[in-house]
Amino acid sequence: MDTIKSILINLSLGSIMTLLGNLLVIVSFGIGGELPETIY
Repeated sequence: MDTIKSILINLSLGSIMTLLGNLLVIVSFGIGGELPETIY
């Protein structure tokens, strides 16, 4: 049971991090209008 709990916690943390990353991308798009070329 402990391994299952740890796997679920890792999955939930990963999904939260991806959501935060998407929010950061959306905010940067909203501020700059376009992504700066330095990212590429």
